[in-house]
Amino acid sequence: MSDVSNDHRTLVKSKHYIDLPGESPKSRLWPGVNNLIILRKHRDVVFDIKLGNGATYTVTTDRPEHEYGRFFDPNRNLNVTKVMFQDGEPCHIWLGRTFPGEPHPQAGRQGPGALPGSQDGLHAGLHGRP
Repeated sequence: MSDVSNDHRTLVKSKHYIDLPGESPKSRLWPGVNNLIILRKHRDVVFDIKLGNGATYTVTTDRPEHEYGRFFDPNRNLNVTKVMFQDGEPCHIWLGRTFPGEPHPQAGRQGPGALPGSQDGLHAGLHGRP
């Protein structure tokens, strides 16, 4: 997308959108043009588990091979497929608008669904809103 500006120093501005920090824009960056890279809105997901057992939890993505199958860890400032956190410590991740899968929390070495309670509310919340 390009739009013409009234600024005489830069005649053309080209806007490029990304879903998460650290991603490259999918459109071409033009030389000699004011290329603006704009971060789109993302979804904040916070896991706050307090069972008092001192366990370590892991959140993984179910589609790490997909182009958009990663999430952003704001604590480390990285796009990742796995993040670990301790019991009682909130885990904050960002999901891009085109995130194709679901984040899977798990306790220790056990598989998805090892956490007490139902995960259906999390999945409905992720995919139920635009």
